[in-house]
Amino acid sequence: IDKRSEDFKISDVIGRSIVVHAGADDLTSQPSGDAGPRAGLGVIGIAKSEPKAKADLPARTRGSNRQKTRAF
Repeated sequence: IDKRSEDFKISDVIGRSIVVHAGADDLTSQPSGDAGPRAGLGVIGIAKSEPKAKADLPARTRGSNRQKTRAF
């Protein structure tokens, strides 16, 4: 099911849990939609990333001008 919200806020999902199943939901069975075993689970949060020393980075990223990404 593709759903998008123009009113989506990060605060709406922080602290909520997520369960990823191995298969697709059949949209009829309950509660997990016969989606198979759990492949992963977790709690959504914000992680503060600490800058790493250059010596701690793999050689291929040292001095790289690639855009840095941020974990949410």
